[in-house]
Formats: sequence, C-alpha cells, structure tokens
Amino acid sequence: MPRSIADILLEKILNDDRLKNSKAFSGVYRDEPIIKKASSMKSYVPEKIREMRKITASPYSLRFYKQAAFMENYEDDYVYSGFFNSYYPTYSDMNNEQLRGYFAWRTKVRRGELQRTSRGYVFVYIYELLMLIGAANETEAYGKILEFAEKYRELDSVLDIYIHKWLNDFAVYYNLDRSYISADEEARAEYLPAMLHMDTAEDSALFEAAANLSSYNILRSRLFNQNSEDTKAAVCAVLRAYNSYYNAHRKKTFFEHLFGSLAEYPVSMFDSAVFYDRRKYEDYEYTVSECLNYKCVGGYWYKISLGGSPKSKRLGEILRAVDFCLRERLAITPQIKEVEVSKQTRGIIEKELDRLAEEKRKSTPVVIDLDLSKLSDIRRSAEITRDRLMTEEDMAENENAFENAAADMPVNVMENVSEGAVAAASAMGRFPGNFPEKSSEKADSFGLTQTEKELLGVLLAGEDPLKFALEKALMLSVICEAINEKLFDEIGDTVIDFEGEKPYIIEDYIDDVKGTIL
Repeated sequence: MPRSIADILLEKILNDDRLKNSKAFSGVYRDEPIIKKASSMKSYVPEKIREMRKITASPYSLRFYKQAAFMENYEDDYVYSGFFNSYYPTYSDMNNEQLRGYFAWRTKVRRGELQRTSRGYVFVYIYELLMLIGAANETEAYGKILEFAEKYRELDSVLDIYIHKWLNDFAVYYNLDRSYISADEEARAEYLPAMLHMDTAEDSALFEAAANLSSYNILRSRLFNQNSEDTKAAVCAVLRAYNSYYNAHRKKTFFEHLFGSLAEYPVSMFDSAVFYDRRKYEDYEYTVSECLNYKCVGGYWYKISLGGSPKSKRLGEILRAVDFCLRERLAITPQIKEVEVSKQTRGIIEKELDRLAEEKRKSTPVVIDLDLSKLSDIRRSAEITRDRLMTEEDMAENENAFENAAADMPVNVMENVSEGAVAAASAMGRFPGNFPEKSSEKADSFGLTQTEKELLGVLLAGEDPLKFALEKALMLSVICEAINEKLFDEIGDTVIDFEGEKPYIIEDYIDDVKGTIL
C-alpha cells in the first residue's frame, strides 16, 4: 500500500532522537508513544476496504469473487493478534480489524513469510487462488496452492482432508494437462486399461497394473525379489486364464469381478469451498482414460469411473495365492501363510504353473558336457570298427590309391615327410600297412560273429553295453545295425532298438533270441 505524506512525516517525528528523549515520551507510557499512525489505530479503515464493502452481489459466491478481484493487489501492515474462524469464510464474515489482519498476513505470505494463523484466513487464501485471484494464470495458481499446502502442513494439517480433492477439481475445471490429476486418481486411471484389455496388453504393462491395483503388495515379496521373471509370467498367465474362464462361463466380466462396473454419478466441484463458477460450461468433457472421465452438461457435473477402493481385495487374494503356490514349487523360504481361495482358483493357478513349467522345460537348451579327454579313445574305437567292417577289396583299393599318389609325388616331398608325421598318419589309417588284419572270427548259421553274440548276451543279462563296446573298441550303433540286418530274415523285424544312446533287445523278441539264436 503506498504511504501518504502524513505517514512519512509521522515516521520522521517518531524516529527523531531528540523527541524520543524529551519529556513528551517519558513517564508511564514510555513503551508506547502518544503519537501513533492513523493506519495502526483500531478505528482506522483504509479507503480500499471501505470501497470493497460497497460491492454487493448475489449469490454469495459471486459477491466474494467480485470483492476478491477488487482487493487482489491490496497490501496491509496492520498488527492483529485476534482470531477469525467461520464455516465457508469470506470477507463479508470479517469485521474491519479481522479483515485488515487477513490482508496483512496475506501480504507476508506473498513475500515468502509464512506464519501460522487462524484457519479462516487459510481457507480464504485458498479460495482466492481457486478462482485465480493472486495468480497470472491457471498453472501458476495450481503451483501456488500446492506449494502453500505442502509448506503450511508443517504448521497445521487443516488442509489435508480438502486439498487433494480441490486440486483434482482445479485440473478438471481449468482443463489442465492430465498430469495435474491427483496421484491416486491418475495412477488408477493409468493402470486400469491394461486390466480391462489383459488379453492384448503386454506382460510388463499387465503385471505393473496388477501389482499397483492389488491389495497384496507382490512387489515387496521375496518371491518377486528372487524370481521376478517367473513371478511376472505366472501372474499374467493366471489373470488371462481367469479372464478366459469368465468370458466363457460368467455374465459378469473378470474386470467387473475385480473392480466393479463403470458408472456415471453427479459430483460437486470444489465441494466445501466458496467458489464462483465463472465458466458456466454447457457441454464440456475431460477424459483422463477410458476408465475415468468428467463431463459438465448445463452446469451440472458428472464423473464416469469405478467405485470402491483404489486397491482390489479380490485381485490381492489371487496374487497372494500365486505367490504361495510358486514359492512352494521353487522351494523359496520362508513360505507365506496360505490364503483361502476356492478350488476353482487353486485349479486355475496350478494348471497355469504346470503349463509354464513345461514351456520352460522345452525351451531350455540341452547342455551336453563333453569330456574331451575321452575323444581320442572314441576316435580310435571308431577307426577299429571301420577297419573291421571293410572288405579286402576296400583295403586293396585304398592301398592302390595311396601307391599311385605316392608314385606321382616328387621324391623331395616324400623325403621331407618326418617320421612323426608318418606315425601320426599311420595312427589315423592314412598310410598303407596300418590297416588291422581282417577279423578271423567265424560266423554262425545266422551270420553272427562271436563278438556280436557276446553283445546279445550282454543285453540279455542287463549289463552295460557301453562298457562292453569300449572294452572291445566297437561302435555300438554299427554293430547293433549289423546284428539287426543278419537276424531280419529269421525274426522278420528289428531285434535291437535304442533308448537314447543305450541299445536294448525289444521285449517281444527276447525269447526268440534266447531260444533260437544263443
């Protein structure tokens, strides 16, 4: 408030050291000068306030808005030590001293000096900002309300039960960005669509929605902390299976079972506040998501949303049951207390966990652990078996091919072949003279050699054929195939089959092998 010439002169008089020490200021009233500023006297009413008192209008909220707009930039320095409290307080409820006390307190607040005061003053200040009094635009007003509420909470929590509702209404009424919607409303609106369309939602989005909308906090579970991917997969699979079941067998959807149905119901914007509706919407809509919507028709406001608690207890029971069953399978301790669920729920969970386990088993690559130290033995066994199966004509052809190649090779090349290389090549069967002698085993009437008959005996006795083959330096697959070919005419079918890499005699032909062949 600009200072008058009289105030400036009075301040000089009061600050004059000679007057302070004079008899005029001595005596009983030393702490309170006889001369005072007119503005500091109780009976003084500033001209601005007298003019504001003349503003009248109906309804009550319109009068308050007009008076607040008129006093928007008014400042005062009046020292007021009284109190002011009232239901739905406005300027009209204050006497002149209380009114000056309010504007003096507001002046300090705007300058960053926050002091605890009467609750009536606090509400009047917020009412002003709700109608953009004291702010350049909607976003600035929103920021000032939020900042004041957070700071003043340290002095008094009186605003806590109102402020979130008013800020939410503020964002809707002034069409602010959806990010200004209160956290609880916005979060629920954000997560619900994934639950509504769980069949097409990504696993990450569906699990995040379920975790945040469930009364059971699975994100803090030891199961999730130790096996997050298995937990996500299990929760999503169970929810989708439930959804399919409800689609096939129930009139109500699974979403409705968890959260209820979307409903439209009337709401009172800025409830419990003195607020003048200047915009007078006739047809206005504010959509947060497909599960949360506001609209105003002819000045009447409606909210389309889900009722009930922000957290679903039924969803919490399902997630807790998944947690219990999966911990049991993965042997995670400590185990949580089993939640009581229907047989149907337990059946769906167990079925989906079985399916996921089977899929994981099939998709997990088989790890083959090779002992490289045994490769040389296997190779040598294979070569011996190959040589035993070769005919004399085959060996002769190999010898002739080598002799012809050696004849065409320059002499100096053959001379440069070291003894070590020749020895290595001989071990591999690449040089003539290294082939083993042709087996002298005689075949019986079925063409079986003694070694082949011994193998049949090993199989009948249930002994280890792999050990037998290793001792004899044989390849099992080759000798078994030879036995099958020789006995086919007699038995009319394959006698030896394989289970993995281990051969066995087919049960139907065990007696034939015992009685006829051996």
